[in-house]
Amino acid sequence: MKKLKYLFSILIVLIFVELAHAQFNPQFSFLQTTLSYHNPAYVGYNQGICATALNRNQWVGFEGAPQTTVFLLNSPIKVIGIPGGIGISLYDDKAGLSHNFNLKAQYSYHTFLGSGQLGIGGGIGLVNLSYSGEWIAPESAAGDASIPSTGENRMALDAQLGIYYIKNNLKIAFSSDHINQANINFIDKNPPYLARHYYLYSSYMFDLSALSINIQPELLIVSDGASIQVNTNIIADYNNKFFGGFSYKIGDIAALAGIRLLDGIEIGITYGIASNKISKFSSEVYFKYCFDFQKDKKPSNYKSVRFL
Repeated sequence: MKKLKYLFSILIVLIFVELAHAQFNPQFSFLQTTLSYHNPAYVGYNQGICATALNRNQWVGFEGAPQTTVFLLNSPIKVIGIPGGIGISLYDDKAGLSHNFNLKAQYSYHTFLGSGQLGIGGGIGLVNLSYSGEWIAPESAAGDASIPSTGENRMALDAQLGIYYIKNNLKIAFSSDHINQANINFIDKNPPYLARHYYLYSSYMFDLSALSINIQPELLIVSDGASIQVNTNIIADYNNKFFGGFSYKIGDIAALAGIRLLDGIEIGITYGIASNKISKFSSEVYFKYCFDFQKDKKPSNYKSVRFL
């Protein structure tokens, strides 16, 4: 247990180091489904190869509204007999004139700590930030060097670290994305544009097996060192086949629903109602496919690790 506390302490200390600009990464309603996007320790946790594609449309109907696509691929692996996982995390985010593309290769080490399971992981790759279009400044600001006149494009190295611990029905994870704070500046002498992000995730599964139902509340706290965003979910699962619930974060409340089909296929969708007046709703949909790469096993209905 001392080892676990020490590892968590190292990551948490980073929160108090060099605050950056407030600029949140894309946020999703399906918290556990997208966990490996920001926490590389979680790759390979499923007992099989899993591919997930998710698309989120925020503030539908508002011109220039954020549109985000995420693709996750991961698998358990053993390197010289050491258990772990490998994965790929990719997201493409567009909002207004800005475009954010990020691709990372991820690796995690898995072991047992007491009666629970511990994962430690890292990811490294490239981030590309760009904007396009013509900026028109008011006459009083004409000639200001801080106002761009044409599109710009910047690419840099990007890294992340993460840790998780699972014991019985409790799961807790902590991670940091953009940990190196890539110095992507569209304007010289500005602080780093890409702020370091911190994620604290926790969930607990209440097993109501007599009713063939599991209920799982989830909590995700995100900070960029300057501000904090809290995301909460409560999801009910019936017979490990149908699931649904609600998701809430400031500015958005959403209903979630999904189904698990034969052969490891899982589909989920959300409909979110925005609390502002610029849009009526937001939507999110994902498709997930998991399969066991061990050929000597007979085909069977894949059991999601959403409920252990």
